[in-house]
Amino acid sequence: MPTRRRACTRPRSTIQNLNLEPAPVVKLVLPLINSGAVVAREPNVADPFTPPGRTIEEAFKLPPLGATTDDCCRIAELLLGAPPSGDTG
Repeated sequence: MPTRRRACTRPRSTIQNLNLEPAPVVKLVLPLINSGAVVAREPNVADPFTPPGRTIEEAFKLPPLGATTDDCCRIAELLLGAPPSGDTG
């Protein structure tokens, strides 16, 4: 039986440019839980200025009136370096 990837629904982030000019966008992903391990539970924090190695930054220009979204699959791709490959459970 072929493996199916579950649909990703959370977390999700949507960005829309409501201007008539391109808009620069910088995304910063600070994982609080990474591969099931809690990495930023109090008193530990996720600090974007002292990245421990898994903070991801991505920059791009969003065209006029354009929009984009990042779901949990895209966030996993940014953190792991490749798209998720299938359902593991």
